[in-house]
Amino acid sequence: MKTLAVLSAKGGVGKTSVASNLAVALAQAGQPVLLIDLDPQNAVCHHFGIAPDAGPGISLATLRGQNWRTAAVETESGVLVLPYGIPSELERIAFETTIDLQTGWPLNALQDMQLAPGTLVIFDTPPGPSTYARKTLCLVQLAVVVTLPDAASYATLHIMEGLLDEYSRPRPGFLGTHYVINQADSSQPLSRDVAALLKTELGADIIGRIHKDQFMPEALANGQDVLRFAPYSQSAQDVSDFARVVTQQLRTGTVSP
Repeated sequence: MKTLAVLSAKGGVGKTSVASNLAVALAQAGQPVLLIDLDPQNAVCHHFGIAPDAGPGISLATLRGQNWRTAAVETESGVLVLPYGIPSELERIAFETTIDLQTGWPLNALQDMQLAPGTLVIFDTPPGPSTYARKTLCLVQLAVVVTLPDAASYATLHIMEGLLDEYSRPRPGFLGTHYVINQADSSQPLSRDVAALLKTELGADIIGRIHKDQFMPEALANGQDVLRFAPYSQSAQDVSDFARVVTQQLRTGTVSP
């Protein structure tokens, strides 16, 4: 089993869009993918045309002691999706308490799903520090941090760096961090300037850049991924390029230049 977490220091940066479209790109390349939504906003389902209340989701399935396979949804894109679900506030708190207390979570539950050999498990986590981010960063081989080329994102950079330093980078088996600059717009001076600052600050950790175009939000509005909705768009090409980098590092443990 291979594991990857998608994170962001703040909301509104397109984290779930990147996670969902990356999952599709990897599935199109022949990689078995399980995408787990650990963000209580339950937004992953919108990218695959799944009704938000289609099943119990990972939250209620966990609380009921159900195998996660019963809550997972096979999608047309080939990605197996495990939505967060729609728990009550008390159920959400109980879910977070449950996973916080379980040592090694979620390995046992994933093994019970009997996934295809070599499956890549992608965790979409909430923005900023959380129980979900902490537990996944203690487990995953790769971390993908999504950021915008704006001042607010640059100002919160230290939040993610602190979490990575605490939970991932000292751990054997952790392959590294990828930063993805989303909604890059070279026509805007501020976007160019902040992207340059991020490059200076993060160096080779910036592996992906997804350009701003109208097709990513239009795909979401239609309940689709951008690779099927607009396969020849710039954003679809950017996602595919980034997926190849992820595949390379998972296969060899190194980053392609």
